[in-house]
Amino acid sequence: MYDFYADPEPDFLYTDGLNLLTDDEHTVGLAHLTLTPILQALQDNPFNARVIAELREYLDFQAEEAMDAFNRLCELGPTYLTNRLAELNAEYEGEEW
Repeated sequence: MYDFYADPEPDFLYTDGLNLLTDDEHTVGLAHLTLTPILQALQDNPFNARVIAELREYLDFQAEEAMDAFNRLCELGPTYLTNRLAELNAEYEGEEW
């Protein structure tokens, strides 16, 4: 499984050396980055033992933390999340990602 924790953080997550994401946003983002290629690989080849093992490893060790973070973000409500997305978008308005 690709280890996103081992790689340096992308530059676009920082402004003036400060991380733009909260811990929960970071956790949910890592879950998305981890699960997307696994689920795509399963869609392409549903019986691939290596991919199934990666999914099982994720579900056994990281999924609960990601789900808790997602639930905490949902509890903040749609207004907060809309404003937060607008705030993050304003940081990069006009810049290429």
